[in-house]
Amino acid sequence: MKLNFVTQILESIVHELDAKLVLEPHFRFGGYIEFNNGVRTYYVESAFDINGMGAARLARDKGYTNHFLQSFGFSIPEYQTFPNHVLDKYITSEKSGFDRGREYCVRLGFPIIIKPNDGTKGSDVYKLNSIEEYNHIGKLVFDKNRVVMLQRFVTGNDYRIVVFNNKVVCAYQRIGLQLVGDGESTIWQLLNAKKLIEKLNLEDPRITTKLESYNLTMDSILEKDISIRLLDVNNLSLGGTAIDKSQVISKYFRDIAIQATHQMGLDFCGVDIMTQAIEESDCDYNIIEINSSPGQGNFARLGKEQEQIVKDLYKEILLTIKERKSYSR
Repeated sequence: MKLNFVTQILESIVHELDAKLVLEPHFRFGGYIEFNNGVRTYYVESAFDINGMGAARLARDKGYTNHFLQSFGFSIPEYQTFPNHVLDKYITSEKSGFDRGREYCVRLGFPIIIKPNDGTKGSDVYKLNSIEEYNHIGKLVFDKNRVVMLQRFVTGNDYRIVVFNNKVVCAYQRIGLQLVGDGESTIWQLLNAKKLIEKLNLEDPRITTKLESYNLTMDSILEKDISIRLLDVNNLSLGGTAIDKSQVISKYFRDIAIQATHQMGLDFCGVDIMTQAIEESDCDYNIIEINSSPGQGNFARLGKEQEQIVKDLYKEILLTIKERKSYSR
């Protein structure tokens, strides 16, 4: 079985740390690193023992995160969370969470982003453009998730800023899944070629819906050099593209990301910001989410320089864990 990205990186650096890597043998997505002084630290995918348990758990809850970010003075999109039918019985309201969500959409106005309150990797995230879409797509999201967030749609470019130990490690723009035609291949063939590189679900209903909006199908041939966007979400785990902005990010946005990470009690964090240009200063922005275990695979695949940045980051994380655990023994 092919190793996941983090495990590949750890295998390549563990000898430099005078440590050994022990993997769970069946899937090898997690395991532990044991240093020569007996200190042991566990990881699963991109989650390490670096953030406090409470802070990391809170960061997974988008509602909690938005509340505290807003209380600390950061800009976030207007939002509200709603329970699904499983939790409705604990809420003192005559209307269901789904019905109250519909009223909120009408009050806020479309388009609106709907997503699971504790979701990851862009799963079940949709841009809703009408009440009809809320009634159909919203029901699917509510049926699958105990708590759902409805969030005002904000425009701009999507950036992730990765912070560790009060400094920005890297920053990159995220562009959602798109295809460029060659005048010969069908959309299905283009997507299959992309799937060889990305973790792409060709059965994602959001792709079909987007194709319909262009009056296209999987069998359509995309004209040469014509580009189409197939997902409204920008997650790299859904076939998105990264553009390195580490050398051009302004001090203004560096400070925002560092302060947001610090205020949320995290040492390692990915801060997702929507703004016009991360090179600018003193401009409008919205923190869309934060991630206490940001994956770095797509950034590392941009080139040797980016891969080395990620290797150095993981070395620093592991050495910090070793020092902390050695001190506490």
